Amino acid sequence: MYDFEEKQEGREIGIFGNIFMTFFLLLTFIFTRVLPNSSDILILSNIYFSPLVAAHEDIELKIDREFRVTSENKIQFENFYKQIINAPDIGDVRGGIVPHHLLAGYITATFFNYLSEQKPSTVVLMGPNHFESGSDSIIVSARDWQTSFGAVAAAKNIIDELNYKKVLSIDEKAIDGEHSLANIMPFIAKSLPNTKVLPMMIYSKTSTKKMDRLIA
Repeated sequence: MYDFEEKQEGREIGIFGNIFMTFFLLLTFIFTRVLPNSSDILILSNIYFSPLVAAHEDIELKIDREFRVTSENKIQFENFYKQIINAPDIGDVRGGIVPHHLLAGYITATFFNYLSEQKPSTVVLMGPNHFESGSDSIIVSARDWQTSFGAVAAAKNIIDELNYKKVLSIDEKAIDGEHSLANIMPFIAKSLPNTKVLPMMIYSKTSTKKMDRLIA
């Protein structure tokens, strides 16, 4: 019995050793062949995870220094547009669902590139409230959004009217850092430079009554 357990233990160590060696060789290949320069790792992390825009004045200086007008971010989005899909003509678009994660940035670029032919005056942008921030179930930003392709102006007249009717709340602090909105802004700035935006962050448990008031 003892000999069997000893042999079994040795076999397990051998298996784990082979797995570790395979993993080590895979990493070696990636760092020497796929990413020969250490800077490539930083570029890749920036492509998928960098914060891109800000709606709150308090963090605009930080965005200026680190992200907002960096050449890396501009190149990143230009690359998305180089990968766009040739979409068939489906007529005028009244609404659409696009991914806000930049791993699928070419899909979002395809949508806004198609929408650019219509030149809408305003885009109503709805994103989930991932972190359940703020005290209202529908929160909006009334500030302009800064991107590497220029500023996206907020539709202030519409926002002020909806805020006055208590359909939603303006809360710049709560909406700050919400990537479901921030990641879309560079696409709007590039494809629709003269379009204003109504960016709303919506809580997942928003009541039907509240949504009906918004739509009305």
